[in-house]
Amino acid sequence: MPKDGDIYQQMNMEMYEYNLALCSRVDLGVHYEGWKKKDVRAYLRSFGMDDSQADELFQMIIENPANYLSYYIGYQEFHELLTDYKKMAGNKYSLKAYHTEILDAGPCSFDILRRRIESNLHEWRSNLCQQKLITHMKKSEKESLDFQKTRSIIEAAFYGNNVVEVTDLKQAYELAKNSPGTIVTDMPVYKPEAIGLDEGSKVLLFNDGSVTGRCAAARRISSEPGVDTNDLDLKLMDAIYDTRWTTMYHAQVYIGLDPEFMVKAHLLIPEGEENILYSWMLNFQYMNPEYNEMYKNSQPVADETDIYIFSDPQWTHEEHPLGLTYFNTDTNCCTWYEILWRTQER
Repeated sequence: MPKDGDIYQQMNMEMYEYNLALCSRVDLGVHYEGWKKKDVRAYLRSFGMDDSQADELFQMIIENPANYLSYYIGYQEFHELLTDYKKMAGNKYSLKAYHTEILDAGPCSFDILRRRIESNLHEWRSNLCQQKLITHMKKSEKESLDFQKTRSIIEAAFYGNNVVEVTDLKQAYELAKNSPGTIVTDMPVYKPEAIGLDEGSKVLLFNDGSVTGRCAAARRISSEPGVDTNDLDLKLMDAIYDTRWTTMYHAQVYIGLDPEFMVKAHLLIPEGEENILYSWMLNFQYMNPEYNEMYKNSQPVADETDIYIFSDPQWTHEEHPLGLTYFNTDTNCCTWYEILWRTQER
C-alpha cells in the first residue's frame, strides 16, 4: 500500500501537469484562435476559476506568448523520454544516469537528445558496472575524494562565524522581502501555506540587472583539458577571504526527489543577495518533514556527497569580464562568481 507521502507527491505532480495543460490551452486559444478576455473567462469558469483569476492569466499570456506551451510541451517530451528510457534500460534503469545523460547532452532538440541516449545506452550500462566497483572502494580512498583542495576551500567557508543558517522557505521569503530593492507586488502567492509561507504572502520581484555568468565563456570544469585548477583555486581562496567581513547565508535543498537518488545541496551567498537565495530554494525542493523523511530513507549512491556551492554575484575580475562559474565534478562542489539569475515565482 503506498505511503501518504507518495500519494501527495503523485497528486502534486498531477496537479502541476493539469495547471500547465490548462494554461497552455488558454495560450493556444488566445494566440491561435483569437480568444478575447470574455472567452477566457467563459472557458475557465467551467474549471471553477473566477473572473479575476481568468483576467490575471489572460494578461500574463498576452505579455508572454507561448510561455506555458514551452513548459508543457517540454514536460511531455521529457515524460515520454523517461518512459521509453525505462523500457530500454530494463532492470539496469537508474534515475541518476538518466539525468546525467540529459545534462551531458547540453542544449539540444528532443530528437537529437533521444538519438544520443539510445546510442549511449550500451556505454551507460558499462558505467553502471564501474559505479558498482566504486562502492567497494576502501574507506581511505573515499575520504580522499571528500577532501580534495577545491572541496576543502569551499566547504570550510560554510562553517565561518559570519554564516547565518536559513532553515526554511519562510525565513528566506522574509529575508528577500526586506532586502533593499525588492518589489512586493499585490499578486498573491498561490496556496502559500502549502509551501510553508504565511497566508497573504505576495509575489516578490527584483531588478537584478543584466544576466551574467551563465554562458559557456564563463564556465570552467575541472575535468576538462586546459583548465588551470591551481589558478582557479587561488581566485576562489581570495574570493572567500574577501567575504570575511560580510554576513553570509547558508541554505539547503534536496535534489533528485526519488528514493533511488537524492542529494542535499548547500548554497553560501552574501547578504544583499537574498532574492537569489529565495529563488534558488524555490527552484529546488526546500526542506520540510515529508522530504526530510524521504531523504533519510533514500538509497546512497556510490561515493556521491553533498553538493556545496559558494556564490558571490558582485565578484569581479579583469580576466573574467563575463563572470566565472567553476565546477569541480570530482567532489560535487562549484562556485558562482558574478552570476545574476532570475526565476519565475509561481
